[in-house]
Amino acid sequence: MIRVPKAQFRMMNHPIHNRRSSTTTMKAIKTPVGRDAAISHLKPKTTRLSTQGPEECPLTGFPLLNSPFYNKGSAFNLEERKAFNLVGLLPSQVNTLDEQVTRAYDQFRTRKDDLAKNSFMDSLRVQNKVLFYQLVKRHVKEMLPIIYTPTIGDAIEGYSHRFRKPEGCFLDITKPEAIEESLANFGSDQDVDVAVITDGSAILGIGDWSIQGILMYV
Repeated sequence: MIRVPKAQFRMMNHPIHNRRSSTTTMKAIKTPVGRDAAISHLKPKTTRLSTQGPEECPLTGFPLLNSPFYNKGSAFNLEERKAFNLVGLLPSQVNTLDEQVTRAYDQFRTRKDDLAKNSFMDSLRVQNKVLFYQLVKRHVKEMLPIIYTPTIGDAIEGYSHRFRKPEGCFLDITKPEAIEESLANFGSDQDVDVAVITDGSAILGIGDWSIQGILMYV
């Protein structure tokens, strides 16, 4: 038997009975101590785009990296990586937001035409919204014709061929009975600051493009 310090373990109140014997055993659960305990209580905040300012992040690991609202990419510092189970999931180098913007802009400039640049920006937006908006802010005069008119018209026309990841809430006019379920699946009223409801018609003079027009609104 290995003797374990009481500080590191606590015993559950309910015994576990082994069906093969009459022996009653107790299950031990490890409780963090020392530095691990300090980290377990660490609640670093990451920036989420919200009208209420920064929010505590409820996600960890890959779900966090896959959330464009919370993902900071290589800008997660060492404490955040430990607290949010990101150790080993990112390159070891920690970058500032300024460094990320510079790198993203260099990547943007390598795209051969405006539609390719729009595709790059759309991909960045669904990965890291903070970085996306910071990049647009730094180069707004150059970026606006790419992410909005006139390039957005070509992007909308090719949406079905360039589809990567669903965004927004799609309501099927032929299935009105599914509207409530669709909205519930999208989230609660706490998840929405502004709602844009449209049928996608009369977009920038290019006509009715139905759900492909979602690129104009997300």
